[in-house]
Amino acid sequence: MIYLSFSIVALVLLLFDFSDALTRVTDVIKSFSKKFIKRSAFNQGKDLYDIMIRNSIDDPHLEVPHYKFYDRLFLRVNEAAKKLGAQLIKPMSIIKKSLLQDLAYEKKIQDFYIQTNFQFLIMMTICWLFTLYSSHLLGVRQKVWVQIALLIWQVAGVLSFSLIFKAKRDHIQRCFSPIYLNFLSYQSLLSVSLPIASIRKLCDFNALSRVRYKGIDFYLRRFFSLVTLREKYGKSTEEDLDLLLGDINGFYEVSLEKLLRQLNVLKFVWLCVFFLSTYLASVYSSLVSVLI
Repeated sequence: MIYLSFSIVALVLLLFDFSDALTRVTDVIKSFSKKFIKRSAFNQGKDLYDIMIRNSIDDPHLEVPHYKFYDRLFLRVNEAAKKLGAQLIKPMSIIKKSLLQDLAYEKKIQDFYIQTNFQFLIMMTICWLFTLYSSHLLGVRQKVWVQIALLIWQVAGVLSFSLIFKAKRDHIQRCFSPIYLNFLSYQSLLSVSLPIASIRKLCDFNALSRVRYKGIDFYLRRFFSLVTLREKYGKSTEEDLDLLLGDINGFYEVSLEKLLRQLNVLKFVWLCVFFLSTYLASVYSSLVSVLI
């Protein structure tokens, strides 16, 4: 009986040791992943949204994840609200709503990029399977340098598409980021009753004049008109700002849809030029070897 009791105690201690060891290993893996594995922009945006929901910015150990300009905006509004002793319900509602919409757009772009790379991989696999089958059927063996050249051509296609995709996506973000940052900063800081002069110091309206994107001037003129109405005449512009934000979101969504249509056409061209051509060149090389 005593032996059984000691055995149970030993087993419990062993389980606790195992649990403790498992916890330590998990912590090490998490620490390693945070240091060496970069989270995607979409996941960082979700982490930032979780912090906004908890509103746990007062935690000194909290590291606010970077997502476009939203982390700067979040810290800026929090700091202004603390100085004025204002409530954060209204400004946080504005920022969270915009962040959620942006995350939906980011998810759509990210899914397209992942699906495109997967399609490239599938096409590459199919091309090489057909190439091997054709060589086997014709009873010839392709030259090694030809295979290497065709593989390099396919890899060049994948890399070039990725570069074009990122360049086009970054161009849209560079154009819209200063618009959203200044607009949301102005609207959020206005909702915590920060003086207009202080809001102007925190916002960079000069950056808006440097934005070059077709069709955006209409929305910028409306924004500056509302700013002028507030500053010179003291008119309440909250409802008009809400309507303008909705219009800008619609314009941004249309711009992203246009980008996806362009990239779909580009993807089809790339599939033909870099993958279908590889198979045709491989078959031609095999036929030439047989005929010669």
